Amino acid sequence: MNKETTPEFLCVLNENGTVSPKTVSRNEAHREGILHGASHIYLYALDHGALYFLLQRRSPNKDSYPNCLDTSAAGHMEAGMDFLSTAYKELEEELGIKKESCTLRKAFVHRCDKTETFHGKLFRNREMFTVYFAKIPLNIPLKPQKEEISETIWMKDSELSQRLRTADSEFCMDPAVFFKVRDMILKQESQ
Repeated sequence: MNKETTPEFLCVLNENGTVSPKTVSRNEAHREGILHGASHIYLYALDHGALYFLLQRRSPNKDSYPNCLDTSAAGHMEAGMDFLSTAYKELEEELGIKKESCTLRKAFVHRCDKTETFHGKLFRNREMFTVYFAKIPLNIPLKPQKEEISETIWMKDSELSQRLRTADSEFCMDPAVFFKVRDMILKQESQ
């Protein structure tokens, strides 16, 4: 699967969400269920009054949620980084969007604790992640990272909301997280 050739070392978090001095390999974090940090980014655009969200389809080679539709970008907080620098790093790596072309706004922090099976292996995801969002042009040039993303899709809010409400299995996004950030975006755009 991806990222196994070059080990990625993640910040281990204490139960209260503070960064500990320890690091752990990505594989060990998910094998042992060690609490670690990540950043999730929701990019949106407005077109003729309609709200759209940029989604990525995860590569079929991903070790978790292969081929699923997910947030615009996301990634683990590596040793020596913080949540915001992680978010900007992932935007550039996964989508080719440079820090200068979008201003991320912090939405909230969320904790995830799930155990699932992918490719016949247990995957324990104990993660505390910061959610960010940003408005970008609908026609912004994207350069999806082939190892991570098989395609990007702009989806109208009405369709995305409906599909998440019905627990559509094509998505791996947490509906509660999506609706919370969506409400923040709608509030911001109405001001």
